[in-house]
Amino acid sequence: MRPRSLLLALALASLPSTARAAAPPTSGELRRLALLVGANDGGADRVKLKFAGSDAQAVARVLSKLGGLRASDEILLLEPSRAGILSALVDLGHRVEAARKEQRRTEVIVYYSGHSDEQGLLPGGERLGYSELRAAIDRLGADVRIAILDSCSAGAFTRRKGGLFRPPFLVDDSIQVRGHAFLASSSANEAAQESDRIRGSFFTHYLVTGLRGAADVSGDGRITLNEAYTFAFQQTLAGTEKTLGGAQHPAYDIEMAGTGDVVMTDLHEVTAGLTLPGTIAGRVFVRDSGGALVAELGKGAGGTVELGLDPGDYKVVLDQGGKLLQGEVHLLAGRSIVLELPMLTGARIERTVRRGDGPARDVAFNLALVHPLATNALFGEPVRNRFSLGLLAGYGDGLAGMAVGGLLTGVRHDSRGLVVSGLGSWSGGDLVGVAASGVVTVVGGSATGFINSGVANVVRRNFAGLTAAGVTNVLTGEARGLLASGVVNVVTGEARGMAVTGVANVTGDFEGLQVSGVANVSGDLSGAQVGLVNYAREVRGLQLGLVNIADSVKSGAPIGLISIVRHGGTHSLELAMTDAMPLNLLLKLGARHVYTVLGAGLDPFRTTTTAWSVTAGLGLEKEWDRWYLEGDLITTAVQTDIQQLREGTHLSNELRLMVGYRILPQLAVFLGPSVHVSVTDEGGRSLSALSGLEKEWLVGGSAVRLGPGFALGVRAF
Repeated sequence: MRPRSLLLALALASLPSTARAAAPPTSGELRRLALLVGANDGGADRVKLKFAGSDAQAVARVLSKLGGLRASDEILLLEPSRAGILSALVDLGHRVEAARKEQRRTEVIVYYSGHSDEQGLLPGGERLGYSELRAAIDRLGADVRIAILDSCSAGAFTRRKGGLFRPPFLVDDSIQVRGHAFLASSSANEAAQESDRIRGSFFTHYLVTGLRGAADVSGDGRITLNEAYTFAFQQTLAGTEKTLGGAQHPAYDIEMAGTGDVVMTDLHEVTAGLTLPGTIAGRVFVRDSGGALVAELGKGAGGTVELGLDPGDYKVVLDQGGKLLQGEVHLLAGRSIVLELPMLTGARIERTVRRGDGPARDVAFNLALVHPLATNALFGEPVRNRFSLGLLAGYGDGLAGMAVGGLLTGVRHDSRGLVVSGLGSWSGGDLVGVAASGVVTVVGGSATGFINSGVANVVRRNFAGLTAAGVTNVLTGEARGLLASGVVNVVTGEARGMAVTGVANVTGDFEGLQVSGVANVSGDLSGAQVGLVNYAREVRGLQLGLVNIADSVKSGAPIGLISIVRHGGTHSLELAMTDAMPLNLLLKLGARHVYTVLGAGLDPFRTTTTAWSVTAGLGLEKEWDRWYLEGDLITTAVQTDIQQLREGTHLSNELRLMVGYRILPQLAVFLGPSVHVSVTDEGGRSLSALSGLEKEWLVGGSAVRLGPGFALGVRAF
């Protein structure tokens, strides 16, 4: 929950509704400037927020991409002090004054996301009073003043004498609007909320979605202030009706003269677009390549909605009233992709648990030998206990407190508090709190808190917190937090957080860190896998292990002895000659630009014995059409006698810089210089053909040589 309420303070002035807000201003045109503030820290006595900074950055992105806000006219402050905000407002005023001297119309946007109370904002725990803030905004002197305060009790900011209440944002062909309008998404005594699911505050999330195109009711490709606010208000009210914080109700104070409206964003200036045609109907969720929810809207049949997004990969989920469809789209700069139903495939619907037959009766105490030999049986209706004691086995319909059983403890529906027993614990509904048992703990609904057992934990739906078991954790829904077990963690749905086990982690899509003594297996990975063997369908992050396997790598890299990327990875074999070894066979495996090197070498031309070598290392590659550049850091161990292993192994650490050219699609030639540091026993000779250029030092009983080298050869892709 986010104890904040969202305030928009808007002042409308002369701006034609047909003008493109995204067009760069010239003399006589409007110039848009913005101060965007994100402050998670509200002081030592307030819970630190999670998404205030990302909210400010989201607003900045949409205004810069679609709202005509130039980078030079944007001031972004993260975790500032009270003095820092006031100083930035003064700077903003100077910029407005300079623009007015150029005879430009000016519009200022002030956005704040963070803590506040009834008296003012609380950046870092320091109070910036509403009256002081209003005065600073008034002194800016801009033709259009737009302030967005996403903070607790900010509805108090709208209480000002002289305000004239009117229907918000009258749209007219006239362009003579002057003054201001103050709007709040919640009243002065309501709290707005932020959500882990959307990773931001509700109102800002829906406001940004609307500005990206979802609010374009008129279909003209331009999002007006009226359209953006109306969309955000309706979506926020619907999204908060069933939350613990309750529904948010807007308030407004408008003081203005004239009529008209302001164009906030212009979809004609999008860098990439996703079009939802009339055949798409339902709740649409769009996530970027990092898994962040960038757009969410209810889409009716028949109409067309265009969303302005950045180029890149996106995952789209369509909820058609219980039927889920999903698909992936790749958006290119300057193009709009139409999302058609054949592009989507069926997705598994999360299983839910029915919450009982009716409201439970509150009973403070339950004593049971076994069920139904319990005091709860005297009431003949569903019972929710504050404390339940089972001498052998305790059982209740609901729990808001503590349940203790000698062998078994069961709660039919939701549990709030502590459920503990010597043998097994079971909660048929959601669990908020702690469940612990000597053998097994089972939760039939979602779980938030701590779950612990000696053998196994089973959670059938979402999970958030910590689950620890001596043998295994099994979840069939989402997981967030820490999963720890001695043998295996299994999550069949999406997972976020950290999974630690002695043998194996097996999940669906995973975001966070997987650590295993043997193997990690996941769907799409955003984060890191650390284990002997790692597998992921799609990697955005790091795989670190002896063997890494991925279907594809979008960003990051696998690092290990053997790294295999099935699609779009590096799979090459090189036959090379170096200054130290005339015949070398090198295998390069990994992501497109980061790979591991394994190899072996042979020198059959020695006059006495045949030398041989083994090589391992890491490399980086950059391609330009047919040309490519590689940098390899490798370690080579050389034995000077193939007949027997001698104690005096020659070790060499080498940095190579190779330039290659593809003469055929699957064949290239390369060459380049290298530098090496080699170590041999004292008196051992150098193996490099350029030994005359080496510098030698004697360290203990070893000879250390630094010198140049070379490599050339052919590469098969």
